[in-house]
Amino acid sequence: MYYTGVAAMAVLCFIITTLLYRILSKGLSKSAKWQQTTRFAIGSVIALAPWAIAGPVPLTGATWLAVAICAGWSFLFPLLDYLTNRRVSSDIDDYMDYPSGMYLFAIISSLTLALGGLFPGAWWGGIPVAAIETVLLIPLVFQMVYYCLYGGCIDDIGMKVVVDTNVNETIEFVKAFPVWATGLLVIVIAAACGAIAGINISAAVDQVGLSWPRIAGEVVCMAVVTYIAFKPRRGAIYRSSLVKLYIDTRAYEKSTRMYLELRQARMDSLTLRCLGKRPDKPSTIIMVIGESASRDYMKAFNSREELETTPWLSEMAKSDSRHFALFADSYSCAFQTVPALEQALTEKNQYNGMGFHEACSIVDIARKCGYRVSWFSNQGHIGVADTSVSIVAETSDRAQWTRQEVGKAHYDESLLDFLASVDPSHDNFIVLHLKGSHFNFINRYPESQTVWGSRVCRTM
Repeated sequence: MYYTGVAAMAVLCFIITTLLYRILSKGLSKSAKWQQTTRFAIGSVIALAPWAIAGPVPLTGATWLAVAICAGWSFLFPLLDYLTNRRVSSDIDDYMDYPSGMYLFAIISSLTLALGGLFPGAWWGGIPVAAIETVLLIPLVFQMVYYCLYGGCIDDIGMKVVVDTNVNETIEFVKAFPVWATGLLVIVIAAACGAIAGINISAAVDQVGLSWPRIAGEVVCMAVVTYIAFKPRRGAIYRSSLVKLYIDTRAYEKSTRMYLELRQARMDSLTLRCLGKRPDKPSTIIMVIGESASRDYMKAFNSREELETTPWLSEMAKSDSRHFALFADSYSCAFQTVPALEQALTEKNQYNGMGFHEACSIVDIARKCGYRVSWFSNQGHIGVADTSVSIVAETSDRAQWTRQEVGKAHYDESLLDFLASVDPSHDNFIVLHLKGSHFNFINRYPESQTVWGSRVCRTM
């Protein structure tokens, strides 16, 4: 009967997680749904594995406390992200948050059962678990407070502010609020920490002993799940939204400092040779970066493509060959977006062995030529897939991202709104960085503009 209950709890965990994942996400592809469903099924088994190993043991208040805290790690960020961006973002997928909570629950359960099995009735056995849960509670409280203060989920801009904040700024920030509000928050946090300690100590006193094989099983289970959750770079915890945002922000700060430190050396070594006569009056050059585009699916470049996927470009290429030049045999210098753009936007290439931070960029060249550089992007700002490109963009005279514009839809056409702010009386170099054909492409445009294919669009 006990093991039937454990199996039922695993199934219930899987069902709840899968349902919430589908509800709190947008623009999921079929492959993403299948992949994450498989991940959640495995995570649900892992979450309940310690209880299966322990055999019949009673549930305590500490068990449900662990469920609540770990559920917060699984569902809080996806919920706040969805509430914040559901009306403006075409795709929301915080898939690694969900298994993170499952793995944390398995780790806490294994530790609790192992300590209880080794030292049944020892009150101090609840201290290590209470300490871990207190640490896990801090990010949850932080996210809720941030949402209440700013009306939105923390993003790269908010995290950058947090990372850059020093002690004096923190004190000044706290002083900006009424004393009673700050005092109440301190009391609530202290009470929560006390409750966590009290519940775990009380549960430790009631713990029953386990046989040595079962204790060994708990230790092995804890070690394996801890490795899965915290292994370098690929661990579930490091890939959960809040932790990943923090790690990416710190990496971005470090890379930016290095890039800026070497900027003057790059500019001093930059020599230009004019290939033609500059216009007599102010001119504007616009460069469009369309990511993840394959010419194999573009009718203008590939006559064998059955569908007319580029109607305007195909017509212009035929009727106005003076102003339109199509490079039908061009190819990418790398297989992935980041290295390809690093080499497309700088003098770094696959032959010269130059490092990214040493290479002059197209922004450096444009500024040395006297152009005002404006960079408008519909890509992300801070992240493993965006850092190097964002660093180049930040050296522009003006850089803006749609994802930093409150209430702005994240379709590529929204970049056109930025053009009205460019002063045509100056020489301008403008970069429009599109989301392009990034997977899943059917989410890259409003449903009303669909020509081929279909999708189920859910809005609230």
